Amino acid sequence: MSKKILFVIETLRSGGRERRFIELLHYLNEKPGYKIQVVVLTDEIHYDYIYNLNIEIIVLTRKWTKKDPFLFSRFLKIAKEFTPDIIHSWGIMATIYAIPAKLVLKRPLIANLISNAQMRFKYWSITNLFFRLSYYFSDEILSNSKAGLRAYGINTSKSQVIYNGVRLDRFIEEYDVLKIRNEIGIKTRFAVIMVASFLPGKDYDFFLDVAKKVNTLTSEVTFIAIGDGVSFNNIKQRITAEAITNILLLGQQKNVEKFVAVCDIGVLFTNTKYHSEGISNSILEYMALGKPVITTDILGGSNEIIENGKSGFVINKDIDNVSYKIDRLINNEELRRSLGTNGKKIIESRFTIEKMGKTFERIFHQLQ
Repeated sequence: MSKKILFVIETLRSGGRERRFIELLHYLNEKPGYKIQVVVLTDEIHYDYIYNLNIEIIVLTRKWTKKDPFLFSRFLKIAKEFTPDIIHSWGIMATIYAIPAKLVLKRPLIANLISNAQMRFKYWSITNLFFRLSYYFSDEILSNSKAGLRAYGINTSKSQVIYNGVRLDRFIEEYDVLKIRNEIGIKTRFAVIMVASFLPGKDYDFFLDVAKKVNTLTSEVTFIAIGDGVSFNNIKQRITAEAITNILLLGQQKNVEKFVAVCDIGVLFTNTKYHSEGISNSILEYMALGKPVITTDILGGSNEIIENGKSGFVINKDIDNVSYKIDRLINNEELRRSLGTNGKKIIESRFTIEKMGKTFERIFHQLQ
């Protein structure tokens, strides 16, 4: 007999939580014994390959406000028609909309509430109220990092960490490095890449500062940025105004793997004023492709992935220090290879889609 799971997620825009959700669907879709329905609360679907899966997708958009009260009854109607064994929500508002269905149908509710490691909302706020309600009514609270549970002050028997998992078959393709580098305009010997949305929590200003500093040390490094968002034009304008010549902005790209594959170092710089990472998919992808990693996310979950000094560097956001680490790596091929190899082994042993998927499956069966 198949297990029926009703998923609800706020959006399928490009993002870590959304990528993780899609990877789980991909995993479950290849397993027998699951009947799945997905409800998305916006019509922004960047991961369009979800339509290639044999899964019903319902777009349930909010009409007047982000907290549209009519969504409660609309979601409940969908749940009654589908009669799920489990309701699985991703995000605070998705969980809030799922609570009445959980109570009416008397079904367990799994809530993927935490995907970062910094609680940004104030105690006396509507968001905190919704978070507390989500916590209270959910049967299982999931985070993708231990740092996330600490940041939100959660330490109960119904909380659990499930690390992100990647499909290793995404990283086995052989690429024509020279051809791809020529196509995107890399003319230097080395390339450093950052894959992240252009949002306040991702520090592209620091990325530019580092690029400028490294350029004073060597002219043999190009900095590649992949992503899009509200700060993209500001960063582009700054590059022009300051005549920064060693940066390429590639915008949003679907096949991120090929761009990471032709670079030498992966970086992720965060602005802790706005954000701290849970488990970064970008870092996982860098490591899966055998690239050494440098990140300034010292307060988030990056320490749970990277063995500092063995598979990469988790360091303070200091321009001189980060630039020195990049310079050291490009001048030491053996170190680059060693860190990259160690990182790839970590992904293969601890962060695969199979490991993540089996942990979710265990929870599904425990709650049934």
